[in-house]
Amino acid sequence: PYIAFLATWHFLIEIEKKKKICNDMNKLTTLYVALSEITLIRKLLYDYMDKHASLHEDHKTTLNNVSPKLTKLMQHLSTLKSTDSCLVFVNSRITAKILYHYIKDYTQEYNQNNIVCDFIVGAKGIISIENNESKHKKRQNNDIIKKFNDNTINVLISTEVLEDIVDIKTCNFVIRFDSPQTFPSYMQSKGKACSSESTFIIMVQNSLNFKKTQSEYMKMEEEIEKVLVEHDIDEENVDENITTVFKTEHATLTHGTAFSILNRYCLSLPQDRFSNLHPEWYITQSNNNQFKKYKLIMPINSVIKTPIDGSFYKTKKNAKRSAAFNTCIELYKAGALDEYFKPMDSQNNPAFNDLKWFPHWDEKDIEPSKYNLKAGTTKMKRAVPIKNTTHLHGSCPMENKPSYLHVIHCTPDYAQLKDSKNEIFDNLLKSNKQYGILTINK
Repeated sequence: PYIAFLATWHFLIEIEKKKKICNDMNKLTTLYVALSEITLIRKLLYDYMDKHASLHEDHKTTLNNVSPKLTKLMQHLSTLKSTDSCLVFVNSRITAKILYHYIKDYTQEYNQNNIVCDFIVGAKGIISIENNESKHKKRQNNDIIKKFNDNTINVLISTEVLEDIVDIKTCNFVIRFDSPQTFPSYMQSKGKACSSESTFIIMVQNSLNFKKTQSEYMKMEEEIEKVLVEHDIDEENVDENITTVFKTEHATLTHGTAFSILNRYCLSLPQDRFSNLHPEWYITQSNNNQFKKYKLIMPINSVIKTPIDGSFYKTKKNAKRSAAFNTCIELYKAGALDEYFKPMDSQNNPAFNDLKWFPHWDEKDIEPSKYNLKAGTTKMKRAVPIKNTTHLHGSCPMENKPSYLHVIHCTPDYAQLKDSKNEIFDNLLKSNKQYGILTINK
C-alpha cells in the first residue's frame, strides 16, 4: 500500500503536466476525471495504512506496507557505512523515483543517517520540448553524479542511463533491484562493481527462473573473455608515439584527453528529442593505403560549421584522436571552451564575472552556506540604498507658484509582439493612454 500511495503522487504530477499542454477539451475532461479517481485512490490507501497503524502499536508505516523484496533491499542498505558507495539499478523511471522517495521516508522514520540517497533518470519522459526542462535535467544529473563521486551521497538509484556513463567511481555495492533485461545491461551494471572488494547483487522474485538466464549470461561472458585473451592484439590498439600538446594558461590538451573534452562539449549543446549531438567522422586513406586520416563535422548547433581535418596516422584510433585534438583547439579559439577546456556557459563565462553587470553585488558579502542561511528568510537580506532622480526632489506643486505638466506618450518600438507572455504589457503600450507628472520643476 505504501508504494502504491507514493505512485499516486507521481501520477498526479504527470497529469498536471499534461493538463498544461492539453488544448483538446475532451482530453482535458478525461484528465480531470483521472485526477479525481487517483486522488480518491490515494485517500483510500492513506486511510488503510492509518487504520493498521492505529490497531498495532509496533506497526511501522514504511516497513509493514511494502513487499518482501523491498524489505530485503532496505536490509542491505541498512548495513552500509557512510563511506560506502552503492548503485541501485531499476528498469523504469517511475520505479527510480518511487524507490528514492521510499528510501528517503524510511531513513527519516528510522533515523538511518548512514544512508544519503538520490536518483537520476534520462530525459525521454519529458513532455514538452519547447522549454529548458531537458537541459536542466541533464545538468541536474551531472551534479548528482559529481556528488556521488565525492561521496556526498552514498546511494544512487538509476535507470539504464547510468550504465553507459564511464566517469563514475567503482562502487562497494551494485544492486539490480530489477533483473537485467539484456546481456549488455547485465555486463554494464556488473562492470560498476569491478573491484575485488565489491559486491554485485541481483534481486529476483524466483531464483530458479533466473538461474537459466544467468547461466546463459555467464557462458557469453566466458566466450567474450576467451576471444579477448586468446587473440592477438590488433594493430589498431597499438599507440603511436604522439607527443604534440596544446597548452592554455591553466590546462594542457593532449590527444588522449581530446575525445572526452569533445564529447563533453557536444553534450552541453542545446538539445531536444530530435537533436543528434554526436559528431560525424569521415575517413580517407593515403595513396599507399598505409595511413589514415579523419575529417570531423560537428553537430549543426556547434559554433564550428566547417569540417576539421586530422593528420595521417597508421591506426584509425590515433587518426580519430588527431581530428578530435584539432577540433578542440578550434573550439577553444572560437571561445566555445574556456581555459580549462570546459564548455563555455553562463557559469564559467568571464563576462559574468565582470562586476559592471552586477551593480548591487557586494564582494565583501558573507557566504550564505557558511552560516546556514537560506534564500527568502528574514536573515538573508542586505540593505540597499534607494536613489531617486534629483529632478523630482522638492518638486511638489505649491500655492502661488507655477507648475508644469510633463506629458508622457508610450509607443512601442516593435512591429509585432513575439512572446504571448507579455500580451498585457503590449495592450497597455498600444492603448494610446498618456501619463503626466505635475511638478514645479521645468
